[in-house]
Amino acid sequence: MQLTLYGHATKQKRLNGPLNPVKLPFHELVFVLKGKLHYLIDGTDVVLNDSDIAYIPMGSIRQRFASPEPVDYVYIHFLQEERLTFPKRMEQLARGCIPYFIAGVDDIYEKYQEDGLPIIEKLFISVIDYIKFNLCRPSESELVKKIKHYMLDHLYTPFQVKDLAMSLFISPSYCHAVFKRETGVPLMTYFGNLRLQEAKKQIALGEQSLIDIVYSLGFYDYNYFSRAFKKHFGITPAQYKKQIYNPHEAL
Repeated sequence: MQLTLYGHATKQKRLNGPLNPVKLPFHELVFVLKGKLHYLIDGTDVVLNDSDIAYIPMGSIRQRFASPEPVDYVYIHFLQEERLTFPKRMEQLARGCIPYFIAGVDDIYEKYQEDGLPIIEKLFISVIDYIKFNLCRPSESELVKKIKHYMLDHLYTPFQVKDLAMSLFISPSYCHAVFKRETGVPLMTYFGNLRLQEAKKQIALGEQSLIDIVYSLGFYDYNYFSRAFKKHFGITPAQYKKQIYNPHEAL
């Protein structure tokens, strides 16, 4: 795999005008973070909404229509001989690690432009693996989806399973049981990992100090947070911050 282009439309303030039909000399992945995009891919309408991903294989005829509203989206071009076994549209897959990947890559690309592509390429391979894994997972029940949405809405507020269960009109024990059965992960472990992911995102954005991030996410003990962060990501928060803002050291 060879990454040839990384673009973030909002970051680059590009207009969301139409693209004429063209036969692609590369593979393309499009990640819609916010808004709506409408493509015609090999004669098939593909409409992308918030958190959707499109895969457009090399050799496809791709056309994009004008968008009446602003769209925050990322596009990546890469070369490889074989096609990926991805559908044209992947609904709600630009979640999980994807926003954190984009936040880190934006900073790398802003500082180093094409010179940063070797680093971005290594990160991109992990994103491909993440998409493959999620495409193979069985669909979740509506209850587990609601549990996850509740968690995302309470990353910065006190969180207790009894309050979650009460909002869904189920018992806390059933809440724990169904979540573990469908995801394979204990509910509180999953929530803790969500907060770690959010901390990683905020570190990459660079708008708050590490201490402010830790306390705003309810950890209250920086040493505990640092140990949990390293256990989850294999690197301390301070090391990650240095890696993000000094990416030339990884070249």
